[in-house]
Amino acid sequence: MTHDLTPPGLLASDPPTPRPIPMREPARIDAMLTLLSQVWQRSPDLRLGQLLVCAARPDQPCPEIFQIEDDRLAEGLRDLMSRMDASGE
Repeated sequence: MTHDLTPPGLLASDPPTPRPIPMREPARIDAMLTLLSQVWQRSPDLRLGQLLVCAARPDQPCPEIFQIEDDRLAEGLRDLMSRMDASGE
């Protein structure tokens, strides 16, 4: 038996209704990076993933983030930047 998960009144073939997405304030980035640097300088033995998980205090464990090594994360960030460049973002 299959279940149709399409909400009532919306056909699966209908394109999504575009909604304006407000842009986040770009100035927050420098402030966040400054704060991140200040906190990380106090605990330089933590990896970035550990620091972020400790700060976010998620309800569920995030071992993939907590345990990622900084060099692997940097590699992922470089890959993301390449993909963004390729897509024109």
